[in-house]
Amino acid sequence: MAVLNGYLALGNMDAAGVVFTELGASAGGYARQPIALTPVGGGAVRNSAAIQFPAAVLYTWPSFRAYAVFDALTSGIQLMAWDIRTLHSIRASRRHSVGAGAIELKFPRVESNHGTEVVMAGPYAAGPDRIFASLATATMTQAAYDALVTKDPNTLYVIVG
Repeated sequence: MAVLNGYLALGNMDAAGVVFTELGASAGGYARQPIALTPVGGGAVRNSAAIQFPAAVLYTWPSFRAYAVFDALTSGIQLMAWDIRTLHSIRASRRHSVGAGAIELKFPRVESNHGTEVVMAGPYAAGPDRIFASLATATMTQAAYDALVTKDPNTLYVIVG
């Protein structure tokens, strides 16, 4: 059962690793692709199926090294983004693909299997407790979180204030 269904986008993070810029219309043939993230235990989720982007048409797509998940095929709200640490360039008539299970995001510290932090974006149409329904949640201040002796890897900690 997927805990999040969305659309995977290709692009780049800014130098601070905070702002994601998606490949644009100039990348002929580019379009976001559906992604379903399913729980795999230990507070992690993975893409449940292989993802294949359309072939680049006419010319090479701009280089990219980040992924993002949006709630819609076009426009929509960016839910999260992360650096994949490998620069990709897709030549004309080639395509980018991601194998089933190749994307793994770990919670409560939102981290990709590439070891990079995943930047969660808002505003959310639904709170994290609805998006990640299979994870227990705890809402607290940063000070309360820092004071925890042990942190449950199966709990999504929501820091407020």
